[in-house]
Amino acid sequence: MKKVENPYSNPELAKDKSKKSIEKSKKYLGGLLSEAGEKAAKLAGNAKKAVVNAMDYNGDGKFDLSDFSTAASRMEEKRGQDRLAKEYNNLKPIFTETVSAPEFTLPKLIRLAEMDKKHIESEACKNSIGFRSEYEGLQIITIYPSNINLFGLKFYPNLNSEIYYVDPCDRDSYIALDEYFKYLRLKRASELLEIAQALGAKHFKVSYVSTEKNDSENKIKIVAGAKQNFSADGQHETESKTFTKVEVGAEMEFAGHEPVEPTLRYLKGDPNIEALIKMRMNRNAPIHQKVAVNLCSSSGIKVKDAVKIDGAIRALHFNANGLIRKDAQSEARTVLEYEIDY
Repeated sequence: MKKVENPYSNPELAKDKSKKSIEKSKKYLGGLLSEAGEKAAKLAGNAKKAVVNAMDYNGDGKFDLSDFSTAASRMEEKRGQDRLAKEYNNLKPIFTETVSAPEFTLPKLIRLAEMDKKHIESEACKNSIGFRSEYEGLQIITIYPSNINLFGLKFYPNLNSEIYYVDPCDRDSYIALDEYFKYLRLKRASELLEIAQALGAKHFKVSYVSTEKNDSENKIKIVAGAKQNFSADGQHETESKTFTKVEVGAEMEFAGHEPVEPTLRYLKGDPNIEALIKMRMNRNAPIHQKVAVNLCSSSGIKVKDAVKIDGAIRALHFNANGLIRKDAQSEARTVLEYEIDY
């Protein structure tokens, strides 16, 4: 059997083998580095080509002064678009196409006013017909008077007021805010007259009964020589007095006839009025009937709504003759008494 010599037992042979292995590794590593460099150069070239293509607006295959001018112009255009978008969001203009959109609905509160300075100067508001506002969830639309015919609305008593609130029985009618409760009282009294006529009454009477509270201050009297444990200066006692005020709203007599069921609008849903009509139509109504109607229940503006409206008027600097909250509170304290005789 032939003896195989261990190559590593010979130092010179082992050294030669190691040297060849290192050279081979160097060659392999150099190949890898060269390939990576070529790939990196190719990627860089592709990236450069992509940038040039993206910025080559005139299509001449390079990025030159003409392309730079176009890029600058487009950047300025983008800034202008961003500015318009910001103005649009802040000023909230509305346009003719806004109104004609199927999803467009008018809020309960409308304002008639001329275009103000900031809307005039904004490019975003060019050709607008009004704008939206909002205060604590209360939506408001300001309409420029020259465009009011585009909305197909009716305004009571005229177009000379600034703030209007929707008629609770007609979404296309708006009532001047300072006339609101007065208008609704007239409408309900008129409807009660029509009810009396339809039911064949011989006499009817409408009265407004309101409860008012009067606070008066009286100075505390000091008896001469009496021992006092407090300073008399500035001491007052408040005395509250409640009184009832009755005002006749309407009264009339008729010849009387067989009943015809009336159509209700402003008093629709009032249980007392509906019960009165039902009794008369069933021919079992008494000769004289007297019912009470809570005015607040058929008013479109409750006290909490009035507080928010007053806050919006102050915060948004609208013009108004007074605070609607006081009128709403008075309405809440008033009962309409309806008397009818057959």
